[in-house]
Amino acid sequence: MYYTNDPSKAALRTVGVLNMLEGRAVGAYTFDAGQTVVVCSRGGDGEKVLGFLGMSLGPDVAQGAGNHAKIVPEEYDNKYLEALKDGVSKGIWTRVGAGPIRTNDMQIRTDGLSNKM
Repeated sequence: MYYTNDPSKAALRTVGVLNMLEGRAVGAYTFDAGQTVVVCSRGGDGEKVLGFLGMSLGPDVAQGAGNHAKIVPEEYDNKYLEALKDGVSKGIWTRVGAGPIRTNDMQIRTDGLSNKM
């Protein structure tokens, strides 16, 4: 089975174009839950990746593009960007935190029910 759809393929291509424009790998991708693309970056490259994706997404989804947006060269086939703009309904911007935190709080009681009930 091949789960990717047109917006998924467009996201992959967008990361590839950004890496080409930068001349090195600044972004990478993986899949989460079928066709959901997860775009990753390391260190100081996050703003470049976010900026380029922000330029490629619709205005109600895009955030943080600012000065980091890059323009795709005219000679490059930009038709895939429309699938990205039209097919992405939500962006979740996150980063790795400080790591696990030790706690004595329990989410589930000893009887198996949620503590939040």
